[in-house]
Amino acid sequence: MRVVWHYIGAAALACGAAWAVDTPEQAQLDFANGLFHRGFFAEAVEEYERYVADYPSGADLPTAHYRLGEAAYAVRQYEKALAAFDHVLNLPVDDAMRRQAALSRAE
Repeated sequence: MRVVWHYIGAAALACGAAWAVDTPEQAQLDFANGLFHRGFFAEAVEEYERYVADYPSGADLPTAHYRLGEAAYAVRQYEKALAAFDHVLNLPVDDAMRRQAALSRAE
């Protein structure tokens, strides 16, 4: 029986992702994204702002600013949306994100 548990444990470790624990940074972004994708844009704005404030050098900072802009635009907070898109344009991002932020800003 002990051998069976050894193999089950090894198989579970090989899968790894089943027990992967999000960092607080990733959990915050996931929460904001969940609100955004469900159409709770006002709440998403608050959560993206929290991510930006708590993780100013976070790995997903450009995405957080971009989604903050999209969510703010959806709830007609246009100044906040423009500022968020400007942040994206001032960050080191790939060309696709830069074009999308510029396009969203122009709307």
